[in-house]
Amino acid sequence: MTLKRIIMIVLAASLAWAQEKKAAPAGSWNRVMSIAPGADTKVKRQGVKKHLSGKFVSANPDSIRIRGAGGEVSIPKSEIEQVSVARNKKARNTLLGLGIGAGAGFGIVGGAALAVEKEDADSVAHGFAALGLVIGAAVGAPLGFASGGGFGPVYEVAAGPPATK
Repeated sequence: MTLKRIIMIVLAASLAWAQEKKAAPAGSWNRVMSIAPGADTKVKRQGVKKHLSGKFVSANPDSIRIRGAGGEVSIPKSEIEQVSVARNKKARNTLLGLGIGAGAGFGIVGGAALAVEKEDADSVAHGFAALGLVIGAAVGAPLGFASGGGFGPVYEVAAGPPATK
């Protein structure tokens, strides 16, 4: 198998792996009722600028209960604009970053090395391609790790009146 073919396979695999499936729309209250107790949760109320943050306690068809700094609070579903839960995708994003970085480094450096017109260009290209793979992986993995946090919506309704407080 030639180096060009290997580069194409690695790049194609990295691109295919990098495509993420879109999550289902965050419109079903059932998703709120299935949140694990203790999960970091943010609740945005309709017409209120500041959101409530805390640990998820429970939810029923009519309300959600979270434990914040001031104790437990129950928020009626009718007042809720959005419920978000902390997502921990650091492991997945680290692997994605590693794969994409390795593929990009392998392809870029290996492709540049292939352009060299020398008698022993094939052995030089293999060495540089391996170096590019290692450098790309070393850069991609920490970038992927750094991008793995944040909150993701679990439930969302159409925006209500403009926020006031």
